[in-house]
Amino acid sequence: MANTKEWPFSLAVTMPESCYEDIFDGNSEKDHQQETASVVSLDTKIDLDQMLVESRPFSTSDNSQTEFVNHQFNAPDITQPPVLSRRRMWPLGLRRYKAPENKRIEDVLNRLHNISDGSSRVTGKKDIPSGTKKTRKIYYKLPEDRRVHSKLMFEITPNLRAEFARMKIVKELGVKTADPLEFPINMEANYPYDFVVINEIAQTGASYYDLLDTVIEDPELTHKYAMWACQMLSGVHSKLTAGRDRFIDAKLGIPRENIRHELETRLYPGLRINPDSKDAIALTKAMEDMFEDMNPNLRVISHGDCHGNNVRALSGLFEEGQDDFSLIDWGTMMVASFYRDLMDFYVHHLRYVFSKNVGYQYKPGPLEKVYLKNSALRNKWFPKQGFPKLKFGSYDRKVEFVAVNLNEIADPRRTPNTVETIWKARYHMFYTLKFFNIMQDQGIAPAIRAENALRSMTRNVPYFHDIFKYNF
Repeated sequence: MANTKEWPFSLAVTMPESCYEDIFDGNSEKDHQQETASVVSLDTKIDLDQMLVESRPFSTSDNSQTEFVNHQFNAPDITQPPVLSRRRMWPLGLRRYKAPENKRIEDVLNRLHNISDGSSRVTGKKDIPSGTKKTRKIYYKLPEDRRVHSKLMFEITPNLRAEFARMKIVKELGVKTADPLEFPINMEANYPYDFVVINEIAQTGASYYDLLDTVIEDPELTHKYAMWACQMLSGVHSKLTAGRDRFIDAKLGIPRENIRHELETRLYPGLRINPDSKDAIALTKAMEDMFEDMNPNLRVISHGDCHGNNVRALSGLFEEGQDDFSLIDWGTMMVASFYRDLMDFYVHHLRYVFSKNVGYQYKPGPLEKVYLKNSALRNKWFPKQGFPKLKFGSYDRKVEFVAVNLNEIADPRRTPNTVETIWKARYHMFYTLKFFNIMQDQGIAPAIRAENALRSMTRNVPYFHDIFKYNF
């Protein structure tokens, strides 16, 4: 059956060939203007839409649709009178039921709100999808308050204990982020310290992606918001790196960026590839060789996961810059080149803008200039604070850019074989291969080995076949 829907998730639509050009041209002084998108012609007549139709996980025939609907909406027969139970239930005389964990949660809420008589009451709980964390939103009422309040609650694991302890220091260093309550952060005790409640930032707004939706048809505002977010990243890096002794004194180690670990926890399991296979070993070694040649003087304490859901807008539409952004989710803090967070943010920003098919693209050069200018100003204004003195580093920028795209090809947490998951895989595969080729032309030898290994390990993935035929 032909798929007549016009998907934006297709490499057959207009793609910008030059939007990443200044990542690799080495010219930081080039005037970066808005680029006119051009059509990329693939050497195949099979587009993503046809591929998806042929490989749908379930049939779309009338019978299967009927069965699917009946299965999903198996509602009770409302034409019959309800059956009344003779069992007496609260508040008609029996004792009120309370979930076992509610007592512990209410103990924390009473302490949070300084309620001595223990009269806070949990009214509901809702599980929140949150990657590797087990997260709930709890709803509760306070005495003599008609409103229902809410807080986020995380189930504590050893890794999460350390993350929230680091987050506490991040907050104290002046970075805008969520505020974990002090009392549950106890590295030794168990009850009632097996979960942590988060004090949310006042006026924390939607994600950066939701913010982009409000200005997506205005190229100038879209680019301004990206530059302000990069200003914020510059401030975060400066504050964290200047306060590095705080983490050392608290015995909270921050690991260095580890491309091997990232490949073995994201790309390989996402593609169901054995990390000990010949191709995986070759790709890992090639990427490690690239990282060994990076400039150690450009390292800062980084967030490590700067996608648009972790970058938060505090007040919706605004006129100021970095002070209206915050960062959440500090589980991937690392010591890395400042280009790690910068390229991570930019790749996700551009992917989201391109997925909307609005017909414009921006190069990252202006974002980099804004970041470095803001960093230089901090060194000038606060010379005794120990802020890192950073400079332009084209090699680091190339390696981090390719590494971000490579690890975005596949993620085991994504739902497999959906339109969006396949589109993301194709999008990042296209740009990874494109810039492996550019790096080869610029004499970066490990890029050859990396490209050959990546092509070999994914040669049996059908939705990559037409990309492999493209003449980069």
